Amino acid sequence: MWTSFGLRSVSKRSRYYDAYNTDTAAPYWRGPIWININYLALEALHYYSSIDGPIKNLAAVLYTQLKNNVVGNLLKQYEESRFIWEHYDDKTGVGAGTRPFTGWSSLVLAIMGDTYD
Repeated sequence: MWTSFGLRSVSKRSRYYDAYNTDTAAPYWRGPIWININYLALEALHYYSSIDGPIKNLAAVLYTQLKNNVVGNLLKQYEESRFIWEHYDDKTGVGAGTRPFTGWSSLVLAIMGDTYD
């Protein structure tokens, strides 16, 4: 599920990855990078990196890498398009879906501020 832009919504190994929902409905939640999903993963990694345990160090490394991937891509896409997008292509990082979209994509501000309440 890991990409240079954030976590995919579905693993590339899944039979549902990039598969149409119906004959005419594109694979909306089946592969793209959604900020709300990445926020939840980052929240968990942030938590586990803050408590003693066998995965503390690994969680800290993964947290930093994933945060940098998500924030870096959103900033790049914003600089290029001047929009915050609904979701992002898992292969290219390019913004897709509705724009401007300040629903859950605005969670990037919480991610940037390490705010997970």
